[in-house]
Amino acid sequence: MAEVLSFERRGRQPKNVAITGAAAIALVAAVVILDLHPVIAAIVAVMMLPAIWDIVVGADATMTIDNTHLTWRMGGRGDSYDLHEIERVTTKLSWDFSRKATVFAKSGAKHRIPPPCLPPDVAFDLALRERGVAVERSLF
Repeated sequence: MAEVLSFERRGRQPKNVAITGAAAIALVAAVVILDLHPVIAAIVAVMMLPAIWDIVVGADATMTIDNTHLTWRMGGRGDSYDLHEIERVTTKLSWDFSRKATVFAKSGAKHRIPPPCLPPDVAFDLALRERGVAVERSLF
């Protein structure tokens, strides 16, 4: 029996608050000092809303891999997969250096796992391989 992999990431990390705050201050400074057009500033501000929402809500992200299931949860969303129904799991690194994982079911269905739920690469790959799930990793 393989050891259960349990991973948890807090939504309100000091790093996230600092980066989002610095981006908001830089945006206001660009409007005031550099005379950035308000429409452009509004577009950039809209792109910051998901980060602000994660900080306000404090949505935790978790993943658990036991001997029968792979389960993830982020805020109010989540899903669970039987390991014997998984054909393979692919992980890739995007150009923005974020990691993405997709679960391919034997039925042909594809399920994406949100990046905040993903544990470190080595632990994730090892936990799946110990349970007989094929793992494919690719860059970009």
